[in-house]
This record gives sequence, structure tokens and C-alpha cells, in this order.
Amino acid sequence: MANFYKGARMLSKIESLLKPMIKSCARIKAVPTDFSPEKATEIRFGGPAYAEKDSAVPICKSCGKPLSFVFQFRENSIEKSGGLLQFFYCFSCLPWGGKDEDGQWLVRYFASPANDKFVFENAGTADESIKPSLATIDKVKMLPDFESLEEENHQVIGLCEEVDPDDPWDVYEEACMVMGCEIEPFSSVGGYPIWIQGVTARKCLLCKEEMKFVAQIDSVPEAELMWGDAGCVYLFRCGKHPDEFAFEMQCF
Repeated sequence: MANFYKGARMLSKIESLLKPMIKSCARIKAVPTDFSPEKATEIRFGGPAYAEKDSAVPICKSCGKPLSFVFQFRENSIEKSGGLLQFFYCFSCLPWGGKDEDGQWLVRYFASPANDKFVFENAGTADESIKPSLATIDKVKMLPDFESLEEENHQVIGLCEEVDPDDPWDVYEEACMVMGCEIEPFSSVGGYPIWIQGVTARKCLLCKEEMKFVAQIDSVPEAELMWGDAGCVYLFRCGKHPDEFAFEMQCF
């Protein structure tokens, strides 16, 4: 009985430490839908990319083929407001986020997107392997995955190990479930990155400071989008240089 009460107290302490760490994010789910110009600025996968009169079709600098438009989302995707960010990728070169992949992927930004600014002729040819899909948005609570706790809050790891030295992950997972927080990979804007192969970081090439996590694009069967072996793409942006982006792909 004493061990039971001790475990309960430890779990309560874990939850009190985790509560200030909770972040909200936009969970993205794809619903296949035919494209129309009225949906040009919507949060969506595939189809013609939103483009304006001065937009050029992105071309891969390595193979010379057009980059595939994958996904676009708003800076504040929960409220569907703010600038529009687009992710393009070369499915011929298959970059992973290394140093020698310049031009094999692109994040493009529009500060004030509007359907009446959309120029279809500048959208480029849609990648037929990606099924055009609108995104449904759910506001959910997130906590970092267990590996990320090493940097975010090492004290929580120690408490989880005290409760169950053999499987502290289960203790953390239980605490997250009780608090209604997600810690498994899914497509999202904001919140925490949920890593598949371990924590990583990206530094801005201009100021050398660590970039901020922006979004993760999971493999999305509904849109027929697959990253390697059921992988996930992570996008980063510099807080001081908002035109500087980075990406990484991780797979199981």
C-alpha cells in the first residue's frame, strides 16, 4: 500500500512539472477533395500550388525537374490566419535534410495570400502521385516525446525512472494520457516535434542560432503521401531571419 501511495504522489509531481510545458498545436488530417480556385489559399495537400503574378515554378537545382508541391499551411493554422507557407520536394533526388541538397526542396512564403491573387498559370503542374486533399484542423495539446525530455525537463525523466526503473516510458505515456496530451507522430503545425529517430536541431546559416520548429508532415495515406518507410518531414524557421528555413526527414 505504501508503494501505491508513493507511486501516486510521484505521478502527481510528474503531472505538475509537465503542466507548464503543454503546448497547443493544429492537428492536420487530409480529406481528398478535387481542387478548385476557391480553395487556392486553403490548408491542403497536393493539387496546383497557390501562386501569384510574380511566382515562378520551383525547379530542383540538382536534376532540373519541377519540385512537387506537397503541402501548404498558415502561420496560425488553428485560426487559419497569417502568412501562407508551402513545402515543395524533389521526389527524384529524395533529399533527407543534408548539407549537399541545396535546391532539392523549398519552403515558399506568401505574407497576404488571397484567392483573387491566385494565378493558375503560375501554379505549375500538380504532382499526380499526391491526391489533392483539404486539411481538417483540430486544436490539440502536446508534450514532447520521451527522448526530448532530456533537453526539455530532465527532472521528469528521473521521476519516471523512480516509479518504474524498467520502463519509465510507460510512466510518462500514462501521465500524458491523463493530461490529454499527444506524444505520437502526426501531421501538425506548432507544438513539439515528435521524433522518429531521435532529437535533432537545425541552425540558421546566417546567424548560426538554433531554428524554431514550425511543422511536421507525417506520411498521409489519404493523400497518398509517403516519406520513405512511413516517415515524417520536419520543418524549421529562423526567428531572426524569417526567410531562412530548414527541413529533415526521419523514417522508421
